[in-house]
Amino acid sequence: MTSGTPSPSPPLPMPVGRLDLLSYTLVTLGWGGSWYAITYQFGEVPTETSIAYRFILGALFLLPLMLIAQRRQKQKHALTLTDHLWMVTQGVLVFGVSYRIFYLGVDVLTGGLVAVLFCLIIIINACNQNLFFKFPLERKVLFAAVLGILGVALIFAQDLQSLRDNPETFQAILLVLLSIYFASLGNMIHLRNDRAGIPALTATTYAMAYGGVLMLIYAYVKNGELSFDATTSYILSMLYLSAVASSLTFTLYFGMIARIGAARGAYVSVLIPIVALTISYFFEDFEWSIEAISGIALILAGNLLILVKPSRQAKQAQ
Repeated sequence: MTSGTPSPSPPLPMPVGRLDLLSYTLVTLGWGGSWYAITYQFGEVPTETSIAYRFILGALFLLPLMLIAQRRQKQKHALTLTDHLWMVTQGVLVFGVSYRIFYLGVDVLTGGLVAVLFCLIIIINACNQNLFFKFPLERKVLFAAVLGILGVALIFAQDLQSLRDNPETFQAILLVLLSIYFASLGNMIHLRNDRAGIPALTATTYAMAYGGVLMLIYAYVKNGELSFDATTSYILSMLYLSAVASSLTFTLYFGMIARIGAARGAYVSVLIPIVALTISYFFEDFEWSIEAISGIALILAGNLLILVKPSRQAKQAQ
């Protein structure tokens, strides 16, 4: 993933600064809220069509911001055909295939198991960073990931106990894991684009547009039509998912992982369930248990490890 004009040395995971803390918080809140908003997307409109609408709208929200940023910053990097091909690939992986496969698994699995599985992206990102960019594998990041996964498992302990009752569970788990790996590859492509000098806003806008349009073509070919749900709940949830949970969060997330590394940035996947369950507490019937509180304690402990400065060994390895 080093074609183009990337910098000669592999990127170094930097300490988490104020901008990263702000991004970290906004991404967690944005994606945490999407757990609730996305429930209003299931219904008359096929999943792949809703995914296409979400990311095309997301790209349209980002487009004027990208153009303004390019004029103000006088972007020096002229996008090449190779850059566009990488962004097409990122769009297909992150905003197309990954989401479609993910929803196939979600249809079968409980929300708790999905949350636990998605936390594995921290470890997958750490391994892929090492494989493609020679990032050092930080022990405390991996340990934080284990704490986070155990914490999420505790929160959803009751969901996990019911897995044996569903014979389709194993196949669904494989689908979710595959979607997570595709998402991780998309993260790696973004690191490549960052090293090639492409700003996060530009890369995200193009990738989201490419992914959304290709998903729209797939939806039309598969279903023979492009349906739409004109209900208020569908439209409002779509606006939230496209403007907040896509345009804002993905731009912030991709910018953040370029600075602090994809493994550290992906720890938001562990924090998202806390936001989702807090929303569920106020709007649904979720009740906090001792297991859930203990799980949150583990997650927050892992979060502290993620937010501290990179270890001396990591710096020396660079």
